[in-house]
Amino acid sequence: MTLMVIIRRTYKLTDYITDNHMDAIARILIFISLIMGIAYTTEIFIAWYSGNGYEMFTFFRNRITGDYNIQFWGMIICNAIIPQLFWFKKIRRNWVSLLLISLIINLGMWFERFNIVITSLSKDYLPSNWVSYSPTFIDIGVYVGTLGVFTAGILLFVRYITLIAISEIKSVAQFGNKKED
Repeated sequence: MTLMVIIRRTYKLTDYITDNHMDAIARILIFISLIMGIAYTTEIFIAWYSGNGYEMFTFFRNRITGDYNIQFWGMIICNAIIPQLFWFKKIRRNWVSLLLISLIINLGMWFERFNIVITSLSKDYLPSNWVSYSPTFIDIGVYVGTLGVFTAGILLFVRYITLIAISEIKSVAQFGNKKED
């Protein structure tokens, strides 16, 4: 959605990528965010229901209320709650709100990866190995580098590959100024 909004506005493709297309993407995001919310809830319920002390510690003392609670709740809010704003047609039809909510979802997906990797590695079975994570310059550089490689890939794609298939625009394109007899 983020790339589609930016490409649509930058290349003035509003005749080809219509509000109905963006509306359809927003509706799909509603469905996906509901699935994500159910998955998060199920994961927490299984950790609680299993009675396993390690699972309970990981979810309830490390993620939900512990050192990484901001990232956990950020993940929940950005991936499961904020996308529910797409239920409103006015929001689904406004390109600024589409862009903002899609950026928030991207942030939430980053929080999810953070929760999966960092909280699992920061506290393992030996308390003597426990340490809070703080990124180094190398970590930040690798992250920024991946953003740069992704951006370069997108720009190369837009430059060398057709954005919209000819068969898709035949119905809306006007080929010349031919008069019908």
